[in-house]
Amino acid sequence: MARLRGRSQRGTRCRMSVPHGHWKTTTFIGGLRLSGMTAPMML
Repeated sequence: MARLRGRSQRGTRCRMSVPHGHWKTTTFIGGLRLSGMTAPMML
């Protein structure tokens, strides 16, 4: 999540771009047993 507010010196405006949309989403699925993880899978 990106910050909603930035910091700058008193009397100056904060002018910076917010990075968004430059990452890839990874989904991890796996089964959990008493003996440990079973069949982990990355989508």
